[in-house]
Amino acid sequence: MRAPQVGFLLLLSACLSLLLAPASSAVSYGVQRPLGAGVEENKPPEIKSVAFVRWPELVGELVVGYVNASDPEGEEVSVMGVFLLQGEWAEGVPSEQRIHNITGVPDPERGPDCFKIVANTSGWLPGAYKVVIVAKDPLGQKSTYEYERELMLRMEFVPPPEAKRWALAGLGVLTCLLIVMAVGVIKAVKAKARPRTRGLVLPPPGVPSPLPPELY
Repeated sequence: MRAPQVGFLLLLSACLSLLLAPASSAVSYGVQRPLGAGVEENKPPEIKSVAFVRWPELVGELVVGYVNASDPEGEEVSVMGVFLLQGEWAEGVPSEQRIHNITGVPDPERGPDCFKIVANTSGWLPGAYKVVIVAKDPLGQKSTYEYERELMLRMEFVPPPEAKRWALAGLGVLTCLLIVMAVGVIKAVKAKARPRTRGLVLPPPGVPSPLPPELY
């Protein structure tokens, strides 16, 4: 092989080595970089406070509460109140009657992170309910808070209007009977207190009564 050709080949190999060296080093650096470096872990929302201003005792009344919750990354937060029926009343009860999920509504008047929970207990079963607050972010991270008190609901029996009318009518009849009995008792007492003069011969006025016979 001639000398000019050998020199040309050496020069070509040197250029190729210079061109390929940065690429290989970059590839090696890319392999050595840890996977997922620089990506922050998503944190669940924080439930800061829970307060209920209406805590009823009768079925049909409203439960009203306020929840303060926010997300560390600044994402939107959804809040829900879960009421779970506990104890013997919950045995054999369908889930739709045993669990009541109430969505919280943002209440900006009380603060940017405040949510209002309003639960209408009409149609709920009586018993003890455990109250759990759930805060969730758009990525699925959630936090839960179990309220320290149980909601104790009881039924109040309200008679129909017809029953009230019958009760008033019965009370009137009973009053009339009591009046009749009282009048009869008064007449009987007066008749007993009156002296019995029938069959007795009384002396005329001004004539002294004979002395009773002496007893020997």
